[in-house]
Amino acid sequence: MSFPIPEVSVVREFLMTLLDRKVIVNKSKNKLNTAAIATYSDGETERGMMGVDRSFQIYSGAALALIPAATAEASRTNMSKELHENFYETMNVLSGIFSSDGDRSVIQEVVEFDDASKELRKRFRRAENRLNLELEVDGYGKAALTIAV
Repeated sequence: MSFPIPEVSVVREFLMTLLDRKVIVNKSKNKLNTAAIATYSDGETERGMMGVDRSFQIYSGAALALIPAATAEASRTNMSKELHENFYETMNVLSGIFSSDGDRSVIQEVVEFDDASKELRKRFRRAENRLNLELEVDGYGKAALTIAV
């Protein structure tokens, strides 16, 4: 069973509400340099996957906790535990974009980072129904996110 790709406006609203700041979100044709992949399920069926670049990891984690952009940038190569936990929470909250039918709760199943399994990376790359997004988190910078179902 295939589920619909969320609209750009839905992703934008989720991020703006969660991060409590302006987030510009546009479709992109650029290939994602994947730093992390999350999978989402209703407990029985996988609803989708979301891949993000390193900038999304850092900026979403920092914005959620109001960590200054310069501090966040300093941990680009070695993400702090706090940024890591905040990013994980961001991905968890984004599970809501996959629950369009209202009959089941969608939960985050897995978040795999740089060392994501070959099988998961392969499934993510091969997903035909996808939405590539470029984002700009106000006060932080540009990032990328891809949704695949």
